Amino acid sequence: MGRSRRQNPPPAALILLDKPAGVGSTEALRLISKRHSQGPLGHSGTLDPAATGLLIVCCGFATRLVPWLQEGHKRYTARVRFGVATDTCDAVGQPVEEGPVPVDLAARVGQALPLFLGAIQQAPPAYSAVKLGGQRAHDLARQGLLSDDQLEPREVTIHALALLESGDAFVDLDITCSGGTYIRSLARDLGKAVGCPAHLETLRRTETGGFDVAQARPLETLLTASDLTPHLIAPGTIFPGWRRLACTRELAAKLASGAGEPLPDETPGELLLTLEGFGLDGVFALGRVEEGGMLRIWRLLDHGGHFLGLH
Repeated sequence: MGRSRRQNPPPAALILLDKPAGVGSTEALRLISKRHSQGPLGHSGTLDPAATGLLIVCCGFATRLVPWLQEGHKRYTARVRFGVATDTCDAVGQPVEEGPVPVDLAARVGQALPLFLGAIQQAPPAYSAVKLGGQRAHDLARQGLLSDDQLEPREVTIHALALLESGDAFVDLDITCSGGTYIRSLARDLGKAVGCPAHLETLRRTETGGFDVAQARPLETLLTASDLTPHLIAPGTIFPGWRRLACTRELAAKLASGAGEPLPDETPGELLLTLEGFGLDGVFALGRVEEGGMLRIWRLLDHGGHFLGLH
């Protein structure tokens, strides 16, 4: 009996998900995977279960692009509630401090916001995935062995910070920041700057990886769809300004093996390598032309170390 022909994998693609509240990022991917056969799935940055908004889901060997999707700025709208601080710095935690809300809250917040612009030192929340001595901070915090003031601050960048709306005990903020920024920590620290305990009440991610939440699909839409094809985005869209170089199958195989190809007439720099019939838009690798004109692959869009599509 002959060997069965190996099936081609699903195409490398992205799905822009508008994650609802009450579902964790990993759980959202599990639900999509259970409903549709898209190969391995990954995402571009965790959203807490209570948070909503844009989650970039990478399908198949597009999971190799996660590091690039995590780079760059992220944008959020956040509601900060004043009068109560919690152990998790958000609304799901237990109150640890209470205090009166100043009547001039909006004015105080307006004066404090410039303190958080630019490169700042920010201590992660105790309830976070930061590792200490091989253990997650949130595990230590649940055991009562860790508090916020025991975590080392790290540098993050707040690119833009604007007050959208205010009420008697809350403010809504529009935040553009670097990856690694904890909005929960920002809410906690804003409360300290204002002189009133505070926590993050709601959070919505509106931009990440160069995409906008307006482009995203609700989870329910993806779970009820009979076919995900209309919702798939080609991975080449992550690098819209990059040059494209069409490769023959022979050249693609050579480059995938780790060898270089002299291209003395090509300008040095990054480019997208394409192969007819490969994936959604033909992109099979990220390449770079080195000084001197040598073309090499520096990210192959495959999985398991096999260059799929050339057998």
